[in-house]
Amino acid sequence: MKVLVAVKRVVDYNVKVRVKADNSGVDLANVKMSMNPFCEIAVEEAVRLKEKGVATEIVCFRRPDHCPGAAAYRPGPGCRPCHPGRSR
Repeated sequence: MKVLVAVKRVVDYNVKVRVKADNSGVDLANVKMSMNPFCEIAVEEAVRLKEKGVATEIVCFRRPDHCPGAAAYRPGPGCRPCHPGRSR
């Protein structure tokens, strides 16, 4: 079985979120981002499945246009990153 895990970056839980001056959204300038905690749990569970022998391959999917500056992102041991729009 192959496992696909979608990974999302969100504002870090330790950061106080600021609203833009024009109230049009959240100010993301100079804000620390981290992986969604629920995505971390999903990656950990996928690795457990692979270690048990249930899964043969783990692919972690993230949208690069939503994750600028995340080129050094490592999804986890045994996970192969998948970037949409890029050839393998």
